[in-house]
Amino acid sequence: PFNLAAALGLDLPDGITAEDFNAFLFQSAMLNNGRQKLNHINRIEQVVDLIRASSNILVLTGAGISVSAGIPDFRSENGLYATLKDRFNLDEPSTMFDMDYFIKDP
Repeated sequence: PFNLAAALGLDLPDGITAEDFNAFLFQSAMLNNGRQKLNHINRIEQVVDLIRASSNILVLTGAGISVSAGIPDFRSENGLYATLKDRFNLDEPSTMFDMDYFIKDP
């Protein structure tokens, strides 16, 4: 089976197989989210096939997911806020996302 733990760089505890880990993640994702499981999707390979066959996909992630792709975060020393503050001489970098500021200085 596809080893998701290895793909994520995780070491599984002794006695936990890659298949068990995949099943655990899949079941955890289905708990309490209000959606019904698709009966024909039971293995990670089927999830991959479903994604490949889809034309509209929405992925919700946490902060920092794009940093590994070279997109700066917001709050670090070299992040987007620091860059905006310096480039546009702002007192508060979050001002850049304020509608009143945009109307005044687009």
